[in-house]
Amino acid sequence: NGIVVLRADQATHEIIPDEVKEDEEEDEYCRTISEQDKMALVHWWYYPDSYREWKPQSEIQGTPEPPMPAPVLWKVQARFIKDLEKYNEWMNEEDYIIAADDDDDEDDAAERGDADGAQEVGGKRRRGEDDDAGE
Repeated sequence: NGIVVLRADQATHEIIPDEVKEDEEEDEYCRTISEQDKMALVHWWYYPDSYREWKPQSEIQGTPEPPMPAPVLWKVQARFIKDLEKYNEWMNEEDYIIAADDDDDEDDAAERGDADGAQEVGGKRRRGEDDDAGE
């Protein structure tokens, strides 16, 4: 259950206007959550966690990724709210996270409590894309 707050110090999410990238709108991306018996549990970007599914590892390349630690303040695309309404389910923030600009790294690190400003974001792979591609 989400609520709108009036004070920034009470917020858990900051909604940032969408930056539409045409190449991302049509492609389906996933990240591997776990593996078992030659099968991979994948999470599809921009779908609720209830859409996770087991796929043969031959179709979905990549190793499971650890969950991203929750920051003090999630900075997410406005699409997060639109998809939340569309699916009537809480969405996975990692799919919508806004990467910090170089100029804002120190401010973001202070908000998250990170000394070095580093933030691990889940890898983005197209269906069947090999992690070693492009190396």
